[in-house]
Amino acid sequence: MAVAVVSVLLGSSTGASAQDFIYRSRDTLVAGTQPFFFLGANAYPLMVSAARGDTQSVRDLFGMANALGITVIRTWAFYDSSDSLDPAVLQFRPGNYNEPALRGLDYVLLQARLHGIRLLLPLVNSWDDFGGMNQYVRWRREAAAADNANAPGPAERSEVPPYVRGPGGRQYRVSLGGPYEHDIFYTDSLIQVWFTNFAAMLVRRTNTLTGIRYVDDPTIAGWELANEPRSSDPTGTMVYKWVRAVAQFLRGIDPHHLLATGEEGFDVCPDPYTATGYNNQGWLFDGTADVRLPSAPSARALLASVPEASRRGTRLAAIPGTVPDAAHVPAGCAFHPRCPLAVERCRQEVPALLDYAAGPASPPGTATAGGDSAHLAACHLVGRS
Repeated sequence: MAVAVVSVLLGSSTGASAQDFIYRSRDTLVAGTQPFFFLGANAYPLMVSAARGDTQSVRDLFGMANALGITVIRTWAFYDSSDSLDPAVLQFRPGNYNEPALRGLDYVLLQARLHGIRLLLPLVNSWDDFGGMNQYVRWRREAAAADNANAPGPAERSEVPPYVRGPGGRQYRVSLGGPYEHDIFYTDSLIQVWFTNFAAMLVRRTNTLTGIRYVDDPTIAGWELANEPRSSDPTGTMVYKWVRAVAQFLRGIDPHHLLATGEEGFDVCPDPYTATGYNNQGWLFDGTADVRLPSAPSARALLASVPEASRRGTRLAAIPGTVPDAAHVPAGCAFHPRCPLAVERCRQEVPALLDYAAGPASPPGTATAGGDSAHLAACHLVGRS
């Protein structure tokens, strides 16, 4: 079972107990009273392995994760299929859940708890692997046929590729015939009832091995609404509306766990990723549209020194000078001997720490229009070109 390390970051030393829920405090994740940082990995089919009786590989993987210092694992909490002979299928039909598969997920949560590892649990796949959104669309088509009625959805289009393809051989069918397209997963009211019922079932489930309800289990770092959601809408509006609705529903029944949207987000890595190569999903690439570059010269210098693949073969930018001795901090701004923009005021006056997100110069803690206070800087030159 392969483990792919996918994320590292957030904060400094945790010192947090696995009994603490993780929550967001402005731009930092926190567990208990300490910032929470993690080394994360994907290990998709842990529930599948456990449900099919291969519990040894599950224990081995968590042991390997411990050895590597991994503290969060992302693994499927879904498997949607009409194959009633597969013990790992979690949902055979809408509302028809498979207890052996659920007990497999119980086992994964138990092992994660014993190994001090948190789990991020996606609830559906945008791709066709493990059923995916198209399985819900198939069930919708079958329900409409049984009712001898037309299911709502967009009209059939004649100029669409038969599949949307992604990295690693992932794909999903654009249309299953007539109005039954992948995208009605986001818009069809009956499908939304099925999906939110499934999510509610998991949130309210009591683990048969630990006796802890999922909603009360801090071993779950959070719920991921979908794995890599996409649609035919290049603006992302369709996915956004669905995310907003499902997130509001989940927050109403689970106030404890983090919620993740699951989108791919290639905005900081334009090459080789392009919107054209990702079925014109431009919204996956514009995530920095509302993210301002830092105004402080020290922060800009740090960003400029980050190596980039596009600058291969060129000398890395460097901040001149050395970090000042803590016993002999320069007068004024401690960064001024290394700052090419320093003026006389920088050499004389220690700059105050201000929140520039709330306006030209506001005390830390002043709320911004968006409700956050998160653009702190101690610099006389912030805001100057």
